[in-house]
Amino acid sequence: QFLVIVFFFLSLYLLSIVFILPFCGVLSILGGTLFGWTSFWLSMSCSLIGALLVYKFFHSIFFEKSKLYEHAKIKKLTSFFYKSELLWLVFLRLLPILPFSIVSVFSVQIIRDYKMFLLGTFIGSAPGLIAHTLIGIQIKNIILSDYDKVVSFNALFPVTFLCLLSLIALYINQRWVKNIP
Repeated sequence: QFLVIVFFFLSLYLLSIVFILPFCGVLSILGGTLFGWTSFWLSMSCSLIGALLVYKFFHSIFFEKSKLYEHAKIKKLTSFFYKSELLWLVFLRLLPILPFSIVSVFSVQIIRDYKMFLLGTFIGSAPGLIAHTLIGIQIKNIILSDYDKVVSFNALFPVTFLCLLSLIALYINQRWVKNIP
């Protein structure tokens, strides 16, 4: 029965990403309540798979078949993004303004390599997923009346992790730019 619940959770999460449904945050919190820290890895796996499916789908439609990229202004704009594509993707993933799948669609124009896309998605999505998982765990602690675990230093972990991932993204971007001819 547990595996059925996990499969249902993964299916809903993946469908929510692929079809641009606004349920990912709620599902991440629910996952934290149901599965604890395992939910982070389940949500991250679905996020990466869903984002890659959206990226590959729109890449095959727009990038390879579009004459739009031959326009001089578009070339100039994309070359601006190519100089720091990983940082742009991490920045867009960290902003809670744009839906997850919309960032994947936009990334088709600024990310050339799907491996870089997956790395940026992981780095940019991790802090939000950690925060949602922590919220779910806190809700579970409230429901179980385990008040000692509700207020703790766990709230500092996502912020520290976010800072660390931002520094890693900056380092990788600097090395990536140096290797581009």
